[in-house]
Amino acid sequence: MSSSNMSEYFAFIDESGNHDLDTSKEGVSTYYVVAAIVCKSANVESLTKTVDVIKNKHYGTGEIKSSKTKEDRRLRVINDLLDIDFKFTAIAVNKNELQKIGGFPHKKSFVKFLHGILYKSLVATYQDISIRADEHGREEFMIGFRNYITKNHIPDLFKTCTVEHVKSESNVLVQLADFLAGTIRIFYEENASKDLNEAFIKLATKSRLSIEEWPPQHFRRIDQRPDREEHDEVVFTVAMNSAASFVSENSEFSDEEIQPQLIVLKYLLFQAQFVHTEYISSGELRDHLAACGYADISEHQFKSMVISKLRDCDVLISSSNRGYKIPQTHADYMDFVELVNGQTIPLLDRLRRAKKALFEASLGEIKTFDDPQYEKLKRVIDALGN
Repeated sequence: MSSSNMSEYFAFIDESGNHDLDTSKEGVSTYYVVAAIVCKSANVESLTKTVDVIKNKHYGTGEIKSSKTKEDRRLRVINDLLDIDFKFTAIAVNKNELQKIGGFPHKKSFVKFLHGILYKSLVATYQDISIRADEHGREEFMIGFRNYITKNHIPDLFKTCTVEHVKSESNVLVQLADFLAGTIRIFYEENASKDLNEAFIKLATKSRLSIEEWPPQHFRRIDQRPDREEHDEVVFTVAMNSAASFVSENSEFSDEEIQPQLIVLKYLLFQAQFVHTEYISSGELRDHLAACGYADISEHQFKSMVISKLRDCDVLISSSNRGYKIPQTHADYMDFVELVNGQTIPLLDRLRRAKKALFEASLGEIKTFDDPQYEKLKRVIDALGN
């Protein structure tokens, strides 16, 4: 990979699950997962060497194959992956929900469309990317697949994307994508033990760029604690569904202003559904944006162009001095209320007192809120009293 025309980013892609949509058949998976290892071109060689060490340790001269990995070995591999610096993204397709939509009578249309969702997301995020995907079927299908992606998922002339099919046996990063796709499928199909669930969540928290479930749907509550308070369920449902609606309504757009909002919201959604309690600092969220290709967003831009814009679209995001989260409980929501109360009321009261002092000193000539754009602010200040 020494060409001067090398892409800035590379994605190495593989899948887990079969293509049959009739999940009532024996042996048919309920989920189909496509996963991608994403890295800068400058890091491909070093990451390949690092993963090759893990492969040799756990699989010898063979490939990393999720389908041939039992839980004890899967846990050992995940433990080693926790020590290396890499990022992945994935889409987990719920085939039971997909049947309700229809439109996928053939394997070819199923594979093209669902891989296309992930590819489109990659192209929208990274302006110059080369995709290396595991081979699918015969050569004529793969040629048609590449033509389909080029025609349907490269949105404009300013985006550069090449797609190449490779043999997984010759590419250890495609093998890693296979391992992650299989692990994600086990996780979503709820076939993992408690130890594997915890290990995967730990890995995903560290290394994922995003994991999307498709078709977009309302989120189920994973946390079933018996000590939930009154109204917690209402807060959870409204907050998660407002976030899911934003993702669903805006995922088709490659707008440079929308993309950072989607990236942050998907990160918060995963935390809310599977990690539950943690606030995420703005620093961690900005680091995540940087990993996704948005390295130049300042703290002010993050607040005004990401968090504020999401809230303007009615997405419920709680914040405190510990960071941000999608509220899971009524107490989370009240954290946001307390933050607004602590910051806004004192500020408004200072303005009220300044307005009063200047009005009196000027013998009524300085009327702060006469202009129409201050009508709402005037009502709020008047409500605070003299």
